[in-house]
Amino acid sequence: LKRFDLFMEMAKEILDRDLYREQFCLVGSGVVAERKNLLSRLPRKYEEHFHFQDQQSDIPELLTTFDVLVQCSQSESFPNIIAEAMLSEIAVVATKVGQTEIIVRDCGYLVASNDVNGLTKCVVDLIADPQLRIDLGKRARIRISEEFSINETIKRHLDLFEKIKCAD
Repeated sequence: LKRFDLFMEMAKEILDRDLYREQFCLVGSGVVAERKNLLSRLPRKYEEHFHFQDQQSDIPELLTTFDVLVQCSQSESFPNIIAEAMLSEIAVVATKVGQTEIIVRDCGYLVASNDVNGLTKCVVDLIADPQLRIDLGKRARIRISEEFSINETIKRHLDLFEKIKCAD
Protein backbone atom coordinates (compact mmCIF):
# COMPACT_ATOMS: atom_id res chain seq x y z
CA LEU A 1 0.00 0.00 0.00
CA LYS A 2 1.55 3.25 -1.16
CA ARG A 3 1.16 6.12 1.29
CA PHE A 4 0.94 9.11 -1.03
CA ASP A 5 -0.87 10.95 1.77
CA LEU A 6 2.19 10.53 4.00
CA PHE A 7 4.43 11.75 1.19
CA MET A 8 2.26 14.87 0.80
CA GLU A 9 2.39 15.54 4.54
CA MET A 10 6.18 15.22 4.50
CA ALA A 11 6.44 17.52 1.48
CA LYS A 12 4.23 20.13 3.17
CA GLU A 13 6.45 20.06 6.26
CA ILE A 14 9.48 20.70 4.06
CA LEU A 15 7.80 23.47 2.07
CA ASP A 16 6.53 25.11 5.26
CA ARG A 17 10.16 25.67 6.27
CA ASP A 18 10.59 27.85 3.18
CA LEU A 19 14.28 27.00 3.01
CA TYR A 20 14.48 25.45 -0.43
CA ARG A 21 12.68 25.44 -3.80
CA GLU A 22 11.99 21.71 -3.91
CA GLN A 23 10.03 19.93 -6.57
CA PHE A 24 8.22 16.74 -5.64
CA CYS A 25 7.28 14.04 -8.10
CA LEU A 26 4.77 11.33 -7.25
CA VAL A 27 4.92 8.33 -9.55
CA GLY A 28 2.70 5.29 -9.51
CA SER A 29 -0.39 3.59 -10.73
CA GLY A 30 -3.43 5.81 -10.18
CA VAL A 31 -1.55 8.80 -8.77
CA VAL A 32 -2.62 11.12 -11.60
CA ALA A 33 -6.27 10.30 -10.87
CA GLU A 34 -5.62 11.14 -7.19
CA ARG A 35 -3.87 14.43 -8.00
CA LYS A 36 -6.76 16.71 -7.06
CA ASN A 37 -7.44 14.85 -3.82
CA LEU A 38 -3.76 14.85 -2.82
CA LEU A 39 -3.29 18.55 -3.61
CA SER A 40 -6.41 19.42 -1.58
CA ARG A 41 -4.35 18.65 1.55
CA LEU A 42 -2.00 21.55 0.81
CA PRO A 43 -2.16 25.32 0.54
CA ARG A 44 -2.64 26.35 -3.10
CA LYS A 45 0.70 28.13 -3.15
CA TYR A 46 2.41 24.73 -2.98
CA GLU A 47 0.71 23.21 -6.04
CA GLU A 48 3.49 24.34 -8.40
CA HIS A 49 5.96 22.18 -6.45
CA PHE A 50 4.24 18.90 -7.38
CA HIS A 51 4.33 16.70 -10.46
CA PHE A 52 2.26 13.55 -10.91
CA GLN A 53 3.03 10.66 -13.26
CA ASP A 54 1.35 7.32 -13.65
CA GLN A 55 3.42 4.16 -13.61
CA GLN A 56 6.49 4.53 -15.82
CA SER A 57 8.28 2.03 -18.02
CA ASP A 58 11.58 3.94 -18.34
CA ILE A 59 12.56 4.14 -14.68
CA PRO A 60 16.31 4.79 -15.23
CA GLU A 61 15.53 7.88 -17.31
CA LEU A 62 13.01 9.14 -14.75
CA LEU A 63 15.50 8.64 -11.91
CA THR A 64 17.98 10.98 -13.58
CA THR A 65 15.67 13.83 -12.54
CA PHE A 66 15.68 12.87 -8.84
CA ASP A 67 18.03 13.99 -6.06
CA VAL A 68 16.32 11.79 -3.47
CA LEU A 69 13.93 8.88 -3.76
CA VAL A 70 11.35 8.71 -0.99
CA GLN A 71 9.41 5.49 -0.62
CA CYS A 72 6.77 5.68 2.08
CA SER A 73 4.77 2.50 1.66
CA GLN A 74 2.86 0.88 4.48
CA SER A 75 3.66 -2.57 3.12
CA GLU A 76 5.95 -3.92 0.39
CA SER A 77 7.60 -7.15 -0.55
CA PHE A 78 10.79 -6.31 -2.49
CA PRO A 79 10.47 -2.72 -3.71
CA ASN A 80 12.35 -2.77 -7.01
CA ILE A 81 12.28 1.02 -7.27
CA ILE A 82 14.58 1.28 -4.26
CA ALA A 83 17.16 -1.02 -5.82
CA GLU A 84 16.85 0.83 -9.14
CA ALA A 85 17.36 4.20 -7.44
CA MET A 86 20.36 2.89 -5.51
CA LEU A 87 21.87 1.50 -8.70
CA SER A 88 21.42 4.98 -10.20
CA GLU A 89 23.28 6.52 -7.23
CA ILE A 90 20.15 8.21 -5.91
CA ALA A 91 19.96 8.72 -2.14
CA VAL A 92 17.04 6.78 -0.62
CA VAL A 93 14.72 7.53 2.27
CA ALA A 94 12.33 4.66 2.87
CA THR A 95 9.96 3.16 5.38
CA LYS A 96 11.02 -0.03 7.17
CA VAL A 97 8.60 -2.42 5.48
CA GLY A 98 9.04 -5.71 3.65
CA GLN A 99 12.54 -6.26 2.34
CA THR A 100 13.45 -2.57 2.39
CA GLU A 101 15.87 -2.88 5.31
CA ILE A 102 17.69 -5.74 3.57
CA ILE A 103 18.08 -3.66 0.41
CA VAL A 104 19.06 -0.32 1.95
CA ARG A 105 21.05 -1.25 5.07
CA ASP A 106 23.47 1.63 5.80
CA CYS A 107 23.30 3.08 2.29
CA GLY A 108 20.25 5.27 2.88
CA TYR A 109 17.79 6.32 5.56
CA LEU A 110 15.11 4.06 7.03
CA VAL A 111 12.19 5.22 9.17
CA ALA A 112 9.08 3.66 10.71
CA SER A 113 6.15 3.25 8.31
CA ASN A 114 4.05 6.15 9.64
CA ASP A 115 6.84 8.46 10.79
CA VAL A 116 6.31 11.69 8.86
CA ASN A 117 8.74 13.55 11.15
CA GLY A 118 11.44 10.97 10.45
CA LEU A 119 10.85 11.16 6.70
CA THR A 120 10.94 14.95 6.82
CA LYS A 121 14.15 15.09 8.84
CA CYS A 122 15.94 12.63 6.57
CA VAL A 123 14.91 14.40 3.37
CA VAL A 124 15.83 17.82 4.78
CA ASP A 125 19.25 16.45 5.82
CA LEU A 126 19.82 15.22 2.27
CA ILE A 127 18.62 18.46 0.68
CA ALA A 128 20.89 20.47 2.96
CA ASP A 129 23.97 18.33 2.32
CA PRO A 130 24.59 17.55 -1.36
CA GLN A 131 27.85 15.75 -0.54
CA LEU A 132 25.97 13.39 1.80
CA ARG A 133 23.54 12.63 -1.05
CA ILE A 134 26.44 11.89 -3.38
CA ASP A 135 28.24 9.71 -0.83
CA LEU A 136 25.13 7.70 0.02
CA GLY A 137 24.36 7.30 -3.68
CA LYS A 138 27.82 5.94 -4.43
CA ARG A 139 27.71 3.51 -1.51
CA ALA A 140 24.23 2.44 -2.59
CA ARG A 141 25.36 1.67 -6.14
CA ILE A 142 28.23 -0.46 -4.83
CA ARG A 143 25.88 -2.31 -2.48
CA ILE A 144 23.34 -3.13 -5.19
CA SER A 145 26.04 -4.06 -7.71
CA GLU A 146 27.71 -6.44 -5.27
CA GLU A 147 24.78 -7.90 -3.33
CA PHE A 148 22.01 -8.02 -5.93
CA SER A 149 23.83 -8.66 -9.21
CA ILE A 150 22.56 -11.46 -11.43
CA ASN A 151 25.65 -13.53 -10.60
CA GLU A 152 25.11 -13.13 -6.85
CA THR A 153 21.41 -13.97 -7.24
CA ILE A 154 22.24 -17.13 -9.23
CA LYS A 155 24.81 -18.14 -6.61
CA ARG A 156 22.29 -17.71 -3.79
CA HIS A 157 19.70 -19.76 -5.67
CA LEU A 158 22.19 -22.55 -6.36
CA ASP A 159 23.23 -22.56 -2.69
CA LEU A 160 19.58 -22.80 -1.69
CA PHE A 161 18.94 -25.67 -4.13
CA GLU A 162 21.99 -27.48 -2.77
CA LYS A 163 20.69 -27.11 0.81
CA ILE A 164 17.29 -28.45 -0.24
CA LYS A 165 18.90 -31.32 -2.11
CA CYS A 166 21.06 -32.22 0.92
CA ALA A 167 18.03 -32.11 3.20
CA ASP A 168 16.35 -34.90 1.21
